[in-house]
Amino acid sequence: MPTRAALPVYIVIDVSASTWDQDPDNPGQSRRPLEETPWGAARDSIGDLWFALNGSPTARDLVHLRVVEFGEKASDLQPLTRVRDLQTMPKLGRQSQTNYQAVFTHVADRLEADIAKLAAEYDELRQPIVYFITDGMPYVGKGPQPASAWLPRLKRVHDVTTPVTTRRARVGADGQTSRPSLGHRPAIVALGFDKVDEQTLVDIAQFPGVACLADSGSASPGDLLSEVLQSVLDSIIHSVNTEFTFRPPDGMRLLSTR
Repeated sequence: MPTRAALPVYIVIDVSASTWDQDPDNPGQSRRPLEETPWGAARDSIGDLWFALNGSPTARDLVHLRVVEFGEKASDLQPLTRVRDLQTMPKLGRQSQTNYQAVFTHVADRLEADIAKLAAEYDELRQPIVYFITDGMPYVGKGPQPASAWLPRLKRVHDVTTPVTTRRARVGADGQTSRPSLGHRPAIVALGFDKVDEQTLVDIAQFPGVACLADSGSASPGDLLSEVLQSVLDSIIHSVNTEFTFRPPDGMRLLSTR
């Protein structure tokens, strides 16, 4: 019987006011057509990404996808679901602020629960991958959110581990069943635009993750985000076939996470 494997993938998208260019004089309204904003690019591209994954015979069986959106709060746009079982991709919401404490708490909770569930159902659990896309620094209420509020939650995300073996434990010559040993921590790809700074992205990704920042004067954030999501798709497909890797698109530069 072939080994049954699962690859958990998380796409975490900032939907704060700056991503959809909220009009400060008209709360809830954008200053330009939404399709020209990063939010609009994400809205249009997420469905395309799901459709492309579903077109890959291996990815549609192996990849379990969760999509998280965050602003002042974090929530699941799409709960963890095997790609072949997805029926439709819900539309992105729009929020105002950028709460890193909320999003990293949410991602850590989901990672821990998802790994426990998948490890009980599958023979092999691949390294989880988290693609974190943001255009700003954490800001809650009337000021910046202190690092002390969100770094401990981020550490929980970094510390999640997967077992090398899941249901198929090995039985030694002495008849004793071996316990699963600790395996992979998540690979985090931190992708930043606009006002987010380099060190914040590096802190989020942490080696062996990848941090990338948009070059100043590159393509518009909306156009660049479409390219980013294509790179995310390429990364997932490569991870399905071999191992995790991420190549940033033109207009973004790689930051050192070592």
